[in-house]
Formats: sequence, C-alpha cells, structure tokens
Amino acid sequence: MFVCRACTRRLIGVRNQIPIASRLLRPSLAATSSFSSSAIFNRPHDSFRALKDFESQAATEPPATDQPESNADREERLKEKWAAQRQKKKERKQAQRSAEVQAFLEPAPPASVLSVEDVQDALGGQAKESENTELSTENIFQEEDVKDDADSPVDPNNEQDQKLLKVRKIVKKHLTWLKDPLDIAQHIRKTLDKGGWDEALMMARTVSVNTKAEVSWNHLIDYQLKQGRLHAAIKLYNEMKKRGQRPNARTYTIIFRGCAESHHPQLAVSEAVRIYNTLLTRHAGTNFEPNTIHMNSVLEVCARANDLDSMFTILGTANNSRRAPDALSFTIVLNALRHQPASVRYGPNEFADVQIKKNIQVSIQKAKALWDDIISRWRGGRLFLDEGLVCAMGHVMAAGDYVDNANIFPMLEQTMQIPLPDVINKTLLRLAKPPKPRPETSTDVDAEGTHSEQPREIPTRSTSAAAPEGNGSYVKPGQRTLSLTLTSLTNTNKTSYAGKYWQYFTEVHKIKPDVNNYACYLKCLRVGHSSNGVAKLILSMPQEFLSPLTFRVGFGTCIKDKLNQNAYDNACRIFEVMIAKSRYPDNLAMRLFLHVARIARVRCPGEKDEGYGRQLYDAIDRMWGPMDIILRSFSYLEKPTKSPEEALERNRGEMQEAMATARAMISVMDIICNQRLATPKASREIRIKRKVLNLSVERFILKLYPNGPPGRESQGEKDAELLKQTNELGQLRALATAL
Repeated sequence: MFVCRACTRRLIGVRNQIPIASRLLRPSLAATSSFSSSAIFNRPHDSFRALKDFESQAATEPPATDQPESNADREERLKEKWAAQRQKKKERKQAQRSAEVQAFLEPAPPASVLSVEDVQDALGGQAKESENTELSTENIFQEEDVKDDADSPVDPNNEQDQKLLKVRKIVKKHLTWLKDPLDIAQHIRKTLDKGGWDEALMMARTVSVNTKAEVSWNHLIDYQLKQGRLHAAIKLYNEMKKRGQRPNARTYTIIFRGCAESHHPQLAVSEAVRIYNTLLTRHAGTNFEPNTIHMNSVLEVCARANDLDSMFTILGTANNSRRAPDALSFTIVLNALRHQPASVRYGPNEFADVQIKKNIQVSIQKAKALWDDIISRWRGGRLFLDEGLVCAMGHVMAAGDYVDNANIFPMLEQTMQIPLPDVINKTLLRLAKPPKPRPETSTDVDAEGTHSEQPREIPTRSTSAAAPEGNGSYVKPGQRTLSLTLTSLTNTNKTSYAGKYWQYFTEVHKIKPDVNNYACYLKCLRVGHSSNGVAKLILSMPQEFLSPLTFRVGFGTCIKDKLNQNAYDNACRIFEVMIAKSRYPDNLAMRLFLHVARIARVRCPGEKDEGYGRQLYDAIDRMWGPMDIILRSFSYLEKPTKSPEEALERNRGEMQEAMATARAMISVMDIICNQRLATPKASREIRIKRKVLNLSVERFILKLYPNGPPGRESQGEKDAELLKQTNELGQLRALATAL
C-alpha cells in the first residue's frame, strides 16, 4: 500500500500531529456527531496503518452528550473565545513588530552599481590597490568582534533604543537614494558638520558591509581628532581595518596631523610612532608604504612634544625614493632644535643662564652638522631650498653668541646672494645708477620694423658667490629674511647698516614690510640710539601697524638719545603722530614724552634756563589737550554698565594710569613755577592748570579709595566734597579755556 511522505513522518514521530480545526464549525454541530471534535477533524489516510490509528484514537475518547448547551455555558464559552482572540491578536501585533525590527537589523543591499575601481579609473591619477593582503577580512573578524549598532538587539520600551531605531530608519531612508560611495562620503561629511555623529557612524558601518567606504571613515576619524579625542580616533582606525576597509594615504595623513595638534603630546608621539613603524614593517594588513608627507607629519608630532630622540629616529628612516626629505623636513628639525633649550626644566642647584647657553651651543652644533647635509643636497640638485628653511637655520644661529650671529650674513649670501654689511653701500650705489641705453642697430630691427630672428646675447650679472652645481636656483628673500637680517644686526650691534638693508630689501627686492619687520627695525634703531630714524620710521608706518607699544619704543629711544640736541624735536614728531592717529593717547607714552622733555637739557646750551623752561612749557602745552580728552573719557563709557560699581571696576586701571600722568604733569609744573623758568603770564596759566589737575587727582582718589583720608568717614561728607570739587573743576576749566 502506498503511504505519502507526510503521513510517514507523522506516524514515526518526527513531529507532533497538528489537528485541523476550522473556525467556521459551530459547537452545536459537534454535539450531533457520535465522535469527538478531535476524532472528526483528524482525517485518516487510506493506508491500513493510518486507519488503525484512527480507530484506536476514536475508541479511547468518551462519547459526546446529546443535551443542548445552556445560555450560561454559551456565554462562558464565548468569553473564553473572545479572550483567546484578543490574546492571539496581541501576539500577532508583537510578532509583526519583531519582524519589522529584524528587517532593520538586516544589512543594507549593495548601494552602488559602480565599484571603487571604476570610480578611480574614471577620475584618474589614483594608485591601484593590491589585491593580495596579509590578513583577509574573514580572519580579521575572527580575531575580535566589532560592536555594531546595526546588529545589536533593540528594546522598543527603552528610550535609548527608540532613538537608535529612529536613527536606523533615517539611515535606511538615505541609503535608498544614495548609491555612489562618493555621495555617501559627502553626506557623512555634511552630517558631521551639523553634529550628527550617530547617524554618520551608523551609515559608515552599514555601507562597509559590501562597499568600499574609506573616504567616509576618513571623515569620521578627522571629526574625532578635531574634537580632541585621540583615543576615539585610534579606535575608529582599528575598527575601519576590522571591517575590511583598507586605510589609504589620506587616512594616515589625517591621523598624523591630528596627533600633531593633540593637547596630549606624549600620548600623541607614542601613537604616531607606533603606527608609522607598523607601516614600515608592512604589518598593517596592506601593501601601503609611507611617503614624505607622512614622515613630515610624524616629525611635527615629535617636534611639538620636544622628543628629539624620536624625531631623529624618524628622520633616519628617510630614503631617496618615496621618503626623500624635503625642505619642510629639515625646517621642522631645525625649529625643534631652536626651541629645545628653552623647554628644558632646570633644577634648583643649576645655574640656569650658564646651562641654557651650553644647551644653545649644543643645538647650534647639531644644526650646523645638519646644514652641511642640506647644502650638499642642494648643490647636488636633490633638494630645493626655500625661505623657511634658510630662516629656520638663521634663527637657530641668532640664539647664539656674537660669532654665530655674524655667520648669518655669509649664509644669506650663499643661499640668497644678499650682500655682506661691508659691501652693502657699494651694492646700493651700483644698483642706484640707471642702466645705459643700448643704441639700436640695423641687426636689431629690420627694414619692415620687425625684430631679427638672430639670437641676442643675454647680459648676466657677475656675483662673488659661485652658483651651486645641479640646481642653481637661489632662494628669493622675503619678509622673514628681512626680520632675520635686522635681528642679526641688533645682536651684533651693527645698527648703522639697518637703514641700508631696509632700503635694499624694500626697493631692490620690492618687499612690503609687515608688522614684524617694523618691530624688528624699531628694536634695532633703539639699540643704536637713533631717535631720528625712529621718528622717520613711525611717520612712514601704516596706521594699522601703530600701537601704544610703538610709541613707547619711540619715546624710549629718544630717552636713550638724550645727548642729541634734536632728541626733543624727534619726540615731538612722534607725539604728533600719536595724537593724530590714536583715539585715546597712551598714558605711559605721554609720561615718557614728558620725561624726554625733562632730561634733554642740551637743546639750548647758550641759554640753559630760558630754553629749558620753554621746552617744559611746550611739553605741558602739548599734553594739556590729550590729557583733557583722557579725563573726560571716564564720564561717558563706550559700553553700558549695570551699576556705578561695575563702571568703576572696569575703569580702575585706566583711572590709575591717568592719575599717574596727571601727577607727572603736576611735578613738571612745580619745577617751572618754583625755579621761575617761565614768564609771569605763563606761570599764572600753569598754576590754574595745576589746580585743575590736582582736583582731578583728588577726585580719582575719592572714587578709587572709598575709605578716603582721615576725617572723611561719612558718606555725606564725601558726596559733598565730591560735588564741591566738581563745581570748582568746571569753573577752572572755563577759565583755562578763556586764557
């Protein structure tokens, strides 16, 4: 007899019997049958064994009763039925929700029709990655499991999981339209700019299943490094490799640059050196080899951490192919040698000055040894010098003694053809002569007025410095070279050549000085006690470069040049520039100007007293208008304040400076009046101005020191005294204006 496969499996016990019960049958129909409900709906097969089982099952069941069902039993049965239906409906909804969650947990389908290789072939210039890797993706995933938000279970009742489910919906919706890896990377970058870290991370993890998304992971690592999270960036780098995304050259550039900008330099050095050494030993799961850019980035990390040992170790990995050192490599090393002596911490028993000088000499010797290698590479045509490299070496030597600073000029002549101080005057005279016009001949212009095709000899200028072999291009000087030259002149006390070099750089090389160049020039003129040069320089400076420090340096130079008869005149020229180009004059600069008027007494040798008195009176007269502006500025504040106490605290320092300037003017007025250095009319005017300044000083004292002098403890007395002085001050100002 034939038996089907389903009955065979049911009879041998592979799975339990499932009774087939139709929901259309009513309970009343079951009462009319001689068999039970299970016997009716368990239909036997035609086989003998199935029929025998059916008969045995029917014989064991009790017979059904013929009595009709009561209303109470019917209601009870219906309640149970409805409860069962509600339970089934609830279970069905829960199963549907679980199925929806599982649908989101499934990986996204392939999002790109074009592969990364096709995109690279279309763009061109991209290096083809090797297909043979030391570690496959499967082995990497077997070593360590990666926690993935897209594969983690979600509890619908948890608030955090609900947010995660919402992010998954957003990511799935975006990936429906984003098919190209480039578009996905751009979307991740825009999402990170808006602060959507969770969405960007989940999207990168989702597309990494079957798409090459190295650029997307680069954006994630760069974002973490910009936020100062070095550990998080390194974890992302490791996760990127474990997800089968091979890091490219841009990935390591981002990591090394972020390590250089990290606020934890020691940790950054260890991580950067470890990753760099891993790349060198070819154990990074890729055939990628670091290049010069990566080496320079690691050198910058070591230089910022003042780790010279690691820096020279990294520099030793350079070769003549992919990691050939360039100008930036040597510039980083020289700058690290320059700042290394100042970063050393000295003990309490050490002489800091002596030890610093020794460390500076050690750094200079290392820099000179490195400079010999640089020059040999430059002359051999294997290195291109730039201004940054030459100035870096110059600043290392500028920190040394007189001999080291003097050796800067031969170095500049060797690399830039800048003349030495001894021949700078001859160079300027030779360049100042106009070139002689060359007469035109018939060989230059033919009969039709067109130039002849015969080659003409190009005139060349002979120089004392021999051109280097191979690459004979000299470095073009700029603003940094001008600052280095002025600094060297200052350290060697050759300040008389400062004007010549300034003229040479600004007129011959057409260099536009910046604020640092003006500051170095002012410092050089101050060391040389050239008050006339300082006055001319301040007159020619642009207004945006002028600051209170500029005028202080100018008046300080005039003080040092006090033996010059024109020192006070130069100070007056500087003072006029300060008044014309400053909204509020600087109090300290005004006191320095007044000090110049007091100590420069050789202006009128024939008539000492009269000339000295006129000089002091002229200084007071020049300072009276600016001082009145300063005193009135405290009555009207630029920014509103909440209370008088806040306004007082904001202007406390300026009030103290104004009070010191007023006292200095009062002392000069006392000298004029007591020594009778002015005419009676001028003396009477000075006494009135002195009283105005004295009342202003007392008013400042009452404001700045509320306790006041003894005998004025009550607030009413202080207010009355302040009101009285204010009225007297107004009257005296009106009288001084009338005079």
